[in-house]
Amino acid sequence: MPDKTNVWGEDSDVALEILDDDGPSIASEETVELLEFGPLPGDDIGGESGSGIDLLLDINLDVSVELGRTSMTIGEVLALRSSSVIELDKLAGEPVDILVNGTRIDHAEVVVVDEEFGVRVTEVVSRAKRLASIG
Repeated sequence: MPDKTNVWGEDSDVALEILDDDGPSIASEETVELLEFGPLPGDDIGGESGSGIDLLLDINLDVSVELGRTSMTIGEVLALRSSSVIELDKLAGEPVDILVNGTRIDHAEVVVVDEEFGVRVTEVVSRAKRLASIG
């Protein structure tokens, strides 16, 4: 089994603890060799690409559209059948909510585009309201 090392901070009483088949032992400074690794291939440190907000532009976010909500008992949920209708807390034609990672960021209206549903953004929720909804 390969040795496992645990490096401690400089202010610690133990510089390095080596765990091997014989149990833990303390290493002296003479037995410790520090290695320095260069940047990985493809890392562009200090270059124009990969800086600031550009690092985040290809991160996927969960975007969902909420038509409305309701509260149901377990019995009501178990009684649902293929023709059941669930009444929501919003009226027909009322704006729907667009949520990104569970946080409401926009209001929109439902549209049909080439026989598929879509939404048209009608109002962007202010940053102050978004931050207030998080906390």
